[in-house]
Amino acid sequence: MKITEIDILQNMLRQISSSDKKNLESLFSFLDTKEKEHIEEGKEIVLGKYGLRHLLGKGGMSIVFLAWDREKCHEIALKILKCKDVEPGYDELLRLVREIKALSSLKHNSIVEFYESNDIHYKGIRLPCFSMEYIKNGKPLYCFLEYPNCIEWSIEIIKKVAWALAYAHKKNILHRDIKPGNIILDHLGNPKVLDFGLAKILGETESFRPTKEKCLLGSPQYISPEQYKNPLKVDKKTDIYSLGTVFYHLLTGRLPSASLEKWSYHGEEDKKNLEQIFQNFTLNLNFFQDIHLDKHIEKICQKALAIDPAERYSSIEELIQDLESYSGLRSNAQEHFLFFHDRSPYPLKKRRVFLTYHSHLSLEEIANSENTYAELILFQGTECYIIIRKRFMLNGKYVSSGNQRLYDGDWLNIHGNIVSYKKLVRY
Repeated sequence: MKITEIDILQNMLRQISSSDKKNLESLFSFLDTKEKEHIEEGKEIVLGKYGLRHLLGKGGMSIVFLAWDREKCHEIALKILKCKDVEPGYDELLRLVREIKALSSLKHNSIVEFYESNDIHYKGIRLPCFSMEYIKNGKPLYCFLEYPNCIEWSIEIIKKVAWALAYAHKKNILHRDIKPGNIILDHLGNPKVLDFGLAKILGETESFRPTKEKCLLGSPQYISPEQYKNPLKVDKKTDIYSLGTVFYHLLTGRLPSASLEKWSYHGEEDKKNLEQIFQNFTLNLNFFQDIHLDKHIEKICQKALAIDPAERYSSIEELIQDLESYSGLRSNAQEHFLFFHDRSPYPLKKRRVFLTYHSHLSLEEIANSENTYAELILFQGTECYIIIRKRFMLNGKYVSSGNQRLYDGDWLNIHGNIVSYKKLVRY
């Protein structure tokens, strides 16, 4: 059965929310009124060699679909350059070419894989596009920002992303848009860096013209202060700052700048507010309210997030070295503590202890089945396991049974009482 242009638009509109329809209508705005009246649901999408399945994401200049490559017989993510009733202009094509050039030169386990560039022709309109690896069952990192995350998991994620950026930097490529939305975890929990649409290839000249949707190059909450001021004259340290922001956000559940956490773009007035924020830029690094953090991790965050680039890590590799050194200190530590907000840290010296709740949390050496929520067991002096007896929150998610190893920085919430497990690292 031949798939018509009406079918293509109809199925695209069927699979997206009403807030996204305007974007896709702008992509195919040249359909006349009569054609639009014939849009019905339930049709397959075919554009050239690609079968489009559903919308994955959208940006200022492009739309990404989950698609099927009918020649190579595999799923792909297909990035299509947006246009209206004319072919894309020179600036738009130049940015897409730069992204293709950057991504196609990078082969790394923690960077999404580039497949090929191509053109889609729709009613005489040429739509440049390229295909890349589709991360099946992937979850963007922003899905993990509602609560503070444990230190060990956060460090492992950031180290893998950092190695990917170090590799890109050796190829003289800056990402310039590192943020949770551009990092996706695959089904095994390994991160992949996405979206090199704002990449800078060092040594090459580039033009820059702000889009209507954004007043700057990059996402304000995660870019470095120098990137806001002059996005064309940044170096590798801008990615270090952005990665440091993501790291702090993972650890605390907050952005390091309280002003940017409250900022969002709706119009010209917000542009002015953003300019004022960066003119008087300050950070609000607060580690005191996060009982799962310590001075070592605080120093790492402060150095990665230094407002003055001269005080920041000189390279991604230097940041990785500090993270690995800290991980080594933690793995060898044999002093286990529970940290409470309202009292002194409790040293875990007994092999077994029970976490109970009456009117407040307490630790007891004998289990009370009615009030016992968890049992903590030390193993070989270096590891601590938890046996879950009653329902509570562990690292922001409800658990009601089972047993698992506790990692440095894991935190429990029992009736609003927060307690964090830590292996003490001496200063």
